[in-house]
Amino acid sequence: MTEPLLGDEEETRPPQVERSTRNLLLEGLVIIASILLAFAIDAGWDELREREQVERLLMQLAEELELFIDNLGPASKRVTDRVNADVSRLLDCVHASEVVARDEWLEALGWLHRTYQFSSATPVIDLLTADGGLQLISDSAIREELSSVSSFLGIVKRFEELQGQFVTNEMIPWLNRNLDRYAIWKSIDPDWTDRVESRFESDLAALRTREFSNLLVERDRLLYLVVLFRTQTLERMKNLREMVRERTED
Repeated sequence: MTEPLLGDEEETRPPQVERSTRNLLLEGLVIIASILLAFAIDAGWDELREREQVERLLMQLAEELELFIDNLGPASKRVTDRVNADVSRLLDCVHASEVVARDEWLEALGWLHRTYQFSSATPVIDLLTADGGLQLISDSAIREELSSVSSFLGIVKRFEELQGQFVTNEMIPWLNRNLDRYAIWKSIDPDWTDRVESRFESDLAALRTREFSNLLVERDRLLYLVVLFRTQTLERMKNLREMVRERTED
């Protein structure tokens, strides 16, 4: 029997073996390509979802800013303007020689303890300024202005807290000790009009003390700081809202 010559092995290899090897290679390449394509599609979807998430957050941020600019800001201004005017009126009652009508100074006293919490809940701002939150926003100008708004909100909140503590711990206790708050509320609240007259007397002399004058001066000082930083915060909020609007409209 004739022995096969060296080099004849490839010639004698069955054709189906070569086809099988090529098919395996092609299948492997197809699998690899499919995996790479799946990764690319998945990454693309992740990027799209992230962009959509950022767009939703920016729209929610604009709505949150509008709440402050169009509602909380004007409401807080109405209260603080009224309290500021009443503090001035009461200081005149204490130090001026003219006699002020009883209804006027009672009404002024009724507003004296009122405060308005401008820095209410800010879930979207808190989310975006938390650890890593700012990195969701690619626009550096929006990031910087958002960070500024968050900082000023923190300052306003601190002064509002100081104002609230002063009113609770010093102003209201003085009113309770020296004046009839029932008569005050009967004077200013329409729902109290039909109630019986107070059995206690409150006259202007009760206001004309050094202690009350000092309380009014401190109330005025804290109110000034709250209004100052609240106004600056609103200006930055307006700038940020314009930036966000331009970004979402592109």
